[in-house]
Amino acid sequence: MDWLNDMRVLVTLSSFAAFVGVVLWAYAPALRSRFDADAAIPFLDDDGLLSEKAGARQAAGVKGRAAAQQNSGESYGATDVSGEIR
Repeated sequence: MDWLNDMRVLVTLSSFAAFVGVVLWAYAPALRSRFDADAAIPFLDDDGLLSEKAGARQAAGVKGRAAAQQNSGESYGATDVSGEIR
């Protein structure tokens, strides 16, 4: 039964390593801007962001649904590799 205890230790250590990896990924400073942009998705309006912030966000490169469909013909909410909403 020694192999059973070894397997238990191996599973425990690998689970702990996976947990530490997820925590490091979630709090990585390089991904903060992506997570902030993803957190703002529920506040998007059908025609872009809410009216008081639409001008500032569109000037920064975030396009509303109508502009995105006219420019690229893709569906609303598509993201590119950098995580910015197109």
